[in-house]
Amino acid sequence: MVVDAVIILVVFAMAYYLREQLRVYYQLDFIPTTYVIKDEIASFQQYILFLIIAVPIWLITLNMSGAYQSYRTRGKLDIFLIITRATAYAALLTGAAIFLLKMDFVSRVLFIMYIVMVY
Repeated sequence: MVVDAVIILVVFAMAYYLREQLRVYYQLDFIPTTYVIKDEIASFQQYILFLIIAVPIWLITLNMSGAYQSYRTRGKLDIFLIITRATAYAALLTGAAIFLLKMDFVSRVLFIMYIVMVY
């Protein structure tokens, strides 16, 4: 579980960095006054609350999906389904937490990149 928590934190840092760099290379400003990706992104310190919520959610969903049980008797498809189920639950629960706690600073692009990279 500790290794998973560290991986989740490292992946978030990578997603944050990529999102920060994304605005330099990818600007969908087909309509001159509208920006799909805003120039500014919330500071990493603001995302600490997000991480305090997201990491336990990931660990709980992995545990409830059976990811921490023995893999000796499981097939590859079963392992794939466990990880997919945990990812789906974690994404839904984290998204709900973002909405309920009104964390409007969380970038949707960053959130999607984070979920895909953790998967």
